[in-house]
Amino acid sequence: MALMLCSLFGQKHLWLGDDDFFTSRGYPVKQYQKCLGVECDIAIYDGQSYFNASAFLALSGTVRRHGLLVLCVPHLSEWSGHHARTEQRLVSYGSTLTESQFIKRWIAELSRSEGVAIYPQGSEHLATLPITGYPFSEDQTLKEACFASADQARLYNLIIASDHGCHVITARRGRGKSALMGLIASFYAKKGRHITLCSPLKGGCDTLLKYYNGPDHAIQWVPPDSPRLSDSLDVLIIDEIASLPVPTSLRISQQAALFLVGTTVEGYEGTGKGFTNKLLPKLKEIRPKLQVYKMETPVRYYPSDSLEQHLTDIFMLKSPPGIPCPGIVNINNVYTRILKQDSLINSADLPDIIGILTDAHYKTSPEDTMRILDMPDTLLLVSYFQDKPIAAAVIIVEGGQLLRTLSHDIACGERRLKGHLLPQSMALLLSEPEAATLTCWRINRIAVSPKWQNQGIGSLLLRDIEGLARQRHIEILGTAFGYTAALSSFWEKARYKPIRLGQKTDAASGEKSTTCIKALSPNRRNIQSKLEAVFASEMSASFDHISTEVIAVYQARILDYINGTRSLHHLGKAPEWYIHVLKKQGKFINSLLSALWCEKCEEIELIKRFKYKGRKELFAKVKQAFEILYWQHKL
Repeated sequence: MALMLCSLFGQKHLWLGDDDFFTSRGYPVKQYQKCLGVECDIAIYDGQSYFNASAFLALSGTVRRHGLLVLCVPHLSEWSGHHARTEQRLVSYGSTLTESQFIKRWIAELSRSEGVAIYPQGSEHLATLPITGYPFSEDQTLKEACFASADQARLYNLIIASDHGCHVITARRGRGKSALMGLIASFYAKKGRHITLCSPLKGGCDTLLKYYNGPDHAIQWVPPDSPRLSDSLDVLIIDEIASLPVPTSLRISQQAALFLVGTTVEGYEGTGKGFTNKLLPKLKEIRPKLQVYKMETPVRYYPSDSLEQHLTDIFMLKSPPGIPCPGIVNINNVYTRILKQDSLINSADLPDIIGILTDAHYKTSPEDTMRILDMPDTLLLVSYFQDKPIAAAVIIVEGGQLLRTLSHDIACGERRLKGHLLPQSMALLLSEPEAATLTCWRINRIAVSPKWQNQGIGSLLLRDIEGLARQRHIEILGTAFGYTAALSSFWEKARYKPIRLGQKTDAASGEKSTTCIKALSPNRRNIQSKLEAVFASEMSASFDHISTEVIAVYQARILDYINGTRSLHHLGKAPEWYIHVLKKQGKFINSLLSALWCEKCEEIELIKRFKYKGRKELFAKVKQAFEILYWQHKL
């Protein structure tokens, strides 16, 4: 059917899917970002193996006016169950997904949408779609000036006339953002300035370059990891900056005299809402005169396009305006409910609830909306004021006796199960199997509608979560978040204690992940106190006052490493403590181990210094040297 449509309509087709039939004609799903900035008449997505929401939405934005988006799925009566089976790889260990509430909701909307035609397999006839008239007239003056919309013309004139050095253009797909940046690049190039282009993929700048009409020698594309971006630049233009890690964007944005970036901000670009919630505030700190512009008018398709509206409604991409706040709120009038997923799909409040959760969280992507509605280990708690949602939290149920048989393997680092982040993290930190079996609620996200913030509603929701957890005999509450002073203060006031600070910086936030817990069961507070003691030691610069219980944890970690179950990166400061003790005893320390744990050299520096082939050889040599040291001087 898809082939027949392609033969009947349009000149340019774009295929996205993992089946050989699709990859031979287009791209596999994991390469969906190659679709950003592309236009086509018919886009075809293979949803029969598994459904990637970000890839599908990226593809949908390529369809130009009079075009078609084709989604190939199982029979509608089977789609929800089929999707559940393909998504089982994402479900936490021990849980089973039998049907997708998200897909059920979508099927109901498909049957109501006039702009959708459903073709059963084997059908020889194409259904007739209604012809929708759109109020549209071309402005000849704009066309002659190479502009596709008044939006483009307005922003072009604002930017080239500005004396500010930093401009950000945001837009939904199909608004002519890349074309506008191409026109602006042409203006600067003709003024004798040199343009450096940057995007995750070189093909991502094709649309921009299509509208560039300046001299060829004045413009150059470089990848995000190019050393060229460390130099002083004249004009730097980045298309789809939301696809880049936040630290990368911050680093390269400081090198240019004039900085122009554009991006879509719907969550499928690569860093979720990281651009809006994390990068943009930091850019404003670096560039106080930064100007942010938003393009509204579609140019790839008509205003009020039925396809765009349908997908906006299904994936709830556009947050409602929110419930007006009456001023100072009496929190005694705020109450919290646990909502069941099967009741959510027909709830009129669902767009408001999803809007509260997605707007506030930097990692939000379209997949998150699907998971909230589908995942069997997920609870949704919503706070209401006068029956209107004003705050929400997503809870993941983790741990318990389900992990009992694998608890030893988890604690020593031999196994890492899908999901169960909190109990597995605690067990691995302490090398203690019992920690993996604790019943936990992990607060995956918690958010208050912007108009209702700073009234104690978030803290009230936390207290309600704790009350419900106690009723259900949950032993540990916990959370993980990108560290900021404000967020840390919020959790500290609620008496959550930090137990882990991540080593790597998150691509979406530019921050390190922090894990905090709060023991609810008196019998489990000993585990919390031990985790706190280990964390304090990990954050300390000295081993002078280390406790015996922390020493026991470090010894257990080292033994796991010697036995080959724990990785080098899960040792924490255990080897530093061990070498510290040996050096105090006057023992000789291998030069490699000394460089790694005393000088704290980076991996790349160690590879160069000791002339290793790569990380694999480095890790093998470290393991070999440490084993020799351990058996020579076993404490």
